[in-house]
Amino acid sequence: MISDVRITFSDVTQSDMLRKVYPVGPWMLAGFAGSVRIGMTLLDNLQRSLAATIPQNGPEGYGFVFNPDAVAEDWGPRAAEIFARMPAEEKALGSQILLVGVNNPPPENPLPPNSRQLPYVHIIKFSWPNFEPQPAAERWTAQHIGSGANIDRFVESIKGLFNFENGTLNVEMTPGGWGTLLGHSVGRLVRENPVDGIGAHANIDTCHLGNMYRGNNNERIFPPDGTIINFEMPPVAETYEEFLSLCAERGKAATGAIG
Repeated sequence: MISDVRITFSDVTQSDMLRKVYPVGPWMLAGFAGSVRIGMTLLDNLQRSLAATIPQNGPEGYGFVFNPDAVAEDWGPRAAEIFARMPAEEKALGSQILLVGVNNPPPENPLPPNSRQLPYVHIIKFSWPNFEPQPAAERWTAQHIGSGANIDRFVESIKGLFNFENGTLNVEMTPGGWGTLLGHSVGRLVRENPVDGIGAHANIDTCHLGNMYRGNNNERIFPPDGTIINFEMPPVAETYEEFLSLCAERGKAATGAIG
């Protein structure tokens, strides 16, 4: 999952200051777009709900794996209830959640003897107000939430990186390499095509069976004029409490903030 860290406040000023994607369970990630207060509340609820169901003495590694489809069916109605209780000014901003996870192939799709077990990929979108799960029709595809989903140039450029004939997939010989390349590509795309409300600093989160990778698209840029630009992730909040604190430091109202 590739996510920027940009927030737009109710006074229409913007700041790069909040992580929008988090691990929520073995081996799943979830991210939000829309109201910051609602999105962070929903992700916190999903994390807590799944943590409460993990066996305390379960097996290590990927022996315990959630079925993302089952999680989505169970949690969608709960998300709708949480959204319904939120203040009207926050609900007016909308809210979307994207859930990505991997688990073992389903029993109805057995693998040939001695073959390598490949994870089964799930990509599920939820949108306000009902948060009904919307699973992707394909297992190998790009899904978008937030304002970037409406920008054709971004959607088409990212889609090209999901072509099996694209040689960029070879970088996954280094674990997490393809995700890192994707994150850098997204950052450059945004820098070269600035869009209001979308930032170029990106967090890169990848889930595998048994592993999760977290990175960013920091890089050194060498323009033709001989200067050196260090493109580095600014300090960002990783909880809603930290976000409130950063808002207070910057004299910004957290109410009405959009991610």
